[in-house]
Amino acid sequence: MKIQTPVSKEFLIKSIEDTSTKINAAPDNGELYRTRGMLYLALEDLPKALSDINTAIVLKCPDLAAAYFYRGVIHLHMKQLDCEDFVKAKMLGYKTDWQGVKNFCTEL
Repeated sequence: MKIQTPVSKEFLIKSIEDTSTKINAAPDNGELYRTRGMLYLALEDLPKALSDINTAIVLKCPDLAAAYFYRGVIHLHMKQLDCEDFVKAKMLGYKTDWQGVKNFCTEL
């Protein structure tokens, strides 16, 4: 499954650079790691995306539900399905079309 993104690779790279600068200034800001993780996901750099999302979760970013959801998405793309992340995201109130996720995770 190919990850689709409506923005250019150059835009994503510039956004990652900008977010990295912000992280250097505020290394305990979990939301910045979540943002950069999602940018890496859009670039299909899954190891970096996973690392940043994991950091966002450890730092308890404000939108933990999204962080768990996107960690589940990253694992899905890495062919390491982990339904626990999707379950946690749903429990925390993440809004999405859960029917599509149920195709992979029947425990939702």
